Formats: sequence, C-alpha cells, structure tokens
Amino acid sequence: MILYLHGFRSGPQSQKVQTLAARMNERGLGDQLWCEQLSTVPFEAIAQAAAQIPRCLKRGVQPALAGSSLGGFYVTYLAEKHGLKAVAINPFVPHADFDQSLFIGEHETLYSGERFTFTTEHAAQIAALDTPRLSQPEKLWLLAEEGDEV
Repeated sequence: MILYLHGFRSGPQSQKVQTLAARMNERGLGDQLWCEQLSTVPFEAIAQAAAQIPRCLKRGVQPALAGSSLGGFYVTYLAEKHGLKAVAINPFVPHADFDQSLFIGEHETLYSGERFTFTTEHAAQIAALDTPRLSQPEKLWLLAEEGDEV
C-alpha cells in the first residue's frame, strides 16, 4: 500500500499522482494507492495521512510513503515517526533558508481553485514537524534535482 502525499497547493489530480495511479492500475494494484486532498493546515494533513497507517496495519499491510514537495517533507516526518519506508520527491526543506513570506497569505489550490490562508501559525507547525536527522536513513529514498521538478 502506498500512501501518497501531494505538495503545497496540489492535490490527487496532479500529474505525479495520476501517472502513479495509472501504472499501478496497469499492474492490477490500483486499490493499493491512497491519495486524498490534504488539509492546508500542516498538523491536520499529518493527522489525515497518519490515520491511514493503522488502517493498513489492521489489514496486515505494511504501508510505504511517497510524497512530493511539501508532501515529501510530510512523508519524511511520518517515516521517522512510524519507522516506515518512504520516497521523498524534491521534498520541501524548511531549515534551508526557509522564507516564510513566500507562503504566508492567501493561496489557491491548483486543481479545485479552493482558496485558503497560510498563516504564521501554520509556518510554526511546519517548523515543529521538521526532521533534520533520520534514525534510519536507509528507509528513505530521496529523489531530488535543482529546480522545481524531478
């Protein structure tokens, strides 16, 4: 089971998620992908994804995590907290010259057009979730490239 966490302003409709879903469907694994629209509130987004972990385990399935950008940041946190394997695609890295002013304010989600406000409280939640060191780095596969896309 793959739990996929999308990036800031993104959603399950993103090209990355749709491509992954298509490949999994081709292999008869379409029911092994979870990706929902995450809350724009960081702690709520983490809670949404974390709630899927015991559901998987209850079915005898060890989940793996994948995420891009802010979703990559979230999966790094969840992988460390729950000892899971994860793939982080160009993860957001707040402790590397994080300029909060780029995020604070009004935004619109890319696919639904829903508007939301990202506040300094949300930025503080991001800071609280930061995971600068991993206890099991072998469980995290990092896909990164300079620029916006892999």
